[in-house]
Amino acid sequence: DANGALGTIQPVSDVDAGAEDELQTIHKSMTAAEIKGQLQTHGVKSCGNKNELAKRLHTLKRLQSMTKEELKQDLREQGLKVSGKKAELVERLIHAEAIEKKADRSLFFVDM
Repeated sequence: DANGALGTIQPVSDVDAGAEDELQTIHKSMTAAEIKGQLQTHGVKSCGNKNELAKRLHTLKRLQSMTKEELKQDLREQGLKVSGKKAELVERLIHAEAIEKKADRSLFFVDM
């Protein structure tokens, strides 16, 4: 159900063409230092290459454009706390996404 997934955090490779265009605009119109500055302003991780930084900024902007209720729905779906100001909800989702990506990467490095 497309409406049920509204606002669900997705890797950039899974987003629609419009979102991909937005990502390319960020990448082309800003230097890595400018992207880092914007991420730091919002307390978001600001290390990595320009592609990673642009994806992170794109995610931040997408989450900031969501309503508080949409953010809460995403948090509920992930079993996370839903109280707080909108900025706190955005930060919580960004943090949850970072942990999820780190866990996904660690699956490839399991010692046998």
